[in-house]
Amino acid sequence: MWLTRHQAPYDYWMKPGDVVRLTRGERMWLSSESDAAVEVSLTSYRSVKPGRVSRWLARLWLRMAERPANAL
Repeated sequence: MWLTRHQAPYDYWMKPGDVVRLTRGERMWLSSESDAAVEVSLTSYRSVKPGRVSRWLARLWLRMAERPANAL
């Protein structure tokens, strides 16, 4: 599999486990000549502080996770 970045003079030939960091808004294309399925994982990290609603939802989620499950 290979990755092509917009306006880059060359391609990145990818192997299992390889990591490529992209800048925000950067365009890229992934290609493969394999007849088999190819799996790719994309991850994004938040760079801004969460707002008031996000903090409230996070606290609510923690409280719900701490509650014991009801037995039927």
